[in-house]
Amino acid sequence: MYMLMEKPQIIFVHGGTAFPDREAFLAYLKTAEPREPFWSQDEPTRWRETIARRFAGSCEIMMPSMPNKQNARYDEWSLWFERHIPFLRDGVILIGHSMGGIFLAKYLAEHIFPVRVGALVLVAAPFEDESLESLGDFVLPECLDGVARQAERIILYYSKDDPVVLSEEMGRYVRAFPEAETSVLDDRGHFLTEDFPELSERITKILG
Repeated sequence: MYMLMEKPQIIFVHGGTAFPDREAFLAYLKTAEPREPFWSQDEPTRWRETIARRFAGSCEIMMPSMPNKQNARYDEWSLWFERHIPFLRDGVILIGHSMGGIFLAKYLAEHIFPVRVGALVLVAAPFEDESLESLGDFVLPECLDGVARQAERIILYYSKDDPVVLSEEMGRYVRAFPEAETSVLDDRGHFLTEDFPELSERITKILG
């Protein structure tokens, strides 16, 4: 009898915003301009969905909706992320965008992950700079050794014109993870585009 091969897994953790306290969040709600308040049938697809569709036939895709992304709290995200861990297997590819990236780095630094991480991909992930946006309680510990021990490869993507996360943050991750694979692009902003061909190609190479 032939054993069925289990599909590789990819899990995406989206971004969010965080505030130092509730008062700061309420002040934001009072003054922020609504972003694209009217729904349109031409609503753009983001690269997460594009990549998910591309690999849906060959991989298991997970896209957990993390709690309260407008005022994200690390403990809430951790609890919800842990509810998905029982579904994961060795070799899983973890992809974190923006706040999702620093979340994955912090979580792996502070926990022993129960499965082998085939690749950790951080896209426009903040490290410590709060000049543009607050990190709230998504603060990395001093020691990040647990991340490199648990991830077979670490891949970093940044853009020089990112208005939310400075591309200089990549250098801080590189100092923590000297073996990381790095890519600095010129014109992707905060990676809110429909396509991300560089990441698609990288995933294809990882999967072999």
